[in-house]
Amino acid sequence: MKRKILSILLVSAMIFSMTACGSNGGTSDGGNSDNGAKVQEGDSGDENTLTVWCWDPNFNIYSLEKAAEIYAKDHEGFKVEVSEIQSDDIESKITTAVNANDLSTLPDIFLMQDNSYQKYVSFYPDVFTGLSDKGIDYSQFSQAKVAYSTVDGENYGVPFDNGTVVHCIRKDYIEEAGYTVEDFTDITWSDYMKKAKVVLEKTGHPMLSGEAHSLEIVAMALLSSGGSFFNEDGSVNIEGNEALKEACENYRQMVKDGTFQEVTDWDQYLASFNKGTVGGVINGCYSPAAISTTR
Repeated sequence: MKRKILSILLVSAMIFSMTACGSNGGTSDGGNSDNGAKVQEGDSGDENTLTVWCWDPNFNIYSLEKAAEIYAKDHEGFKVEVSEIQSDDIESKITTAVNANDLSTLPDIFLMQDNSYQKYVSFYPDVFTGLSDKGIDYSQFSQAKVAYSTVDGENYGVPFDNGTVVHCIRKDYIEEAGYTVEDFTDITWSDYMKKAKVVLEKTGHPMLSGEAHSLEIVAMALLSSGGSFFNEDGSVNIEGNEALKEACENYRQMVKDGTFQEVTDWDQYLASFNKGTVGGVINGCYSPAAISTTR
């Protein structure tokens, strides 16, 4: 019980220091990254130590460690043991633990994608701890984000991602093509696509990249144009959704034009802008953290 309370208190500290999560990030090696980080299976055996699974050393892991430092100032001896594991592997490990009827292999805290949370809480309720009565002020979060980790009125997680999307641009690339940052500010997608073709022609670099199987850019294009996957009554809005149709067509056209580079996985996606292959990034607000570490 003491460990559960410590987990909840640390999560409360994380609320103030973590602002957004990544997509499928982290290493693709199941947790053993190039820096030699090793997966910590189960708890540490120490009442003052929490084990954590998450991804992205430049953002999520960094934020977790900072949150732990804040908490440790008033709790002598407290520490966290963080294992870098990508989201798909975290989900696989949860499934394996449940099937083996051995939850002791799971950590005290783990990071999970929004679109996976409902499924895992519903299928594997014993893995999660209810947090509704633990003093966390859920009114401070976007209710759309809170809903992802809420089942039957009970909160089973703490959101730290407000869904904000940012657009980062290689200033040198667009200037080589004759543009300024202002030329890419408050413009339509059709205008963006025209300018992206000029950037490609002048510099040889696609403007954007993304994982071919995720199509995140389609969702971001849809929402940025005022569209939605849902109607006002909450029903799914797919058939006859002209805004969605246009977003898909724009994506198809950019791939055809060569201004959008499709990659196979998250690591290749990070590499595409970290190595300067592409001229821009449109994604979560964690993107600058990934970029700044390589510049």
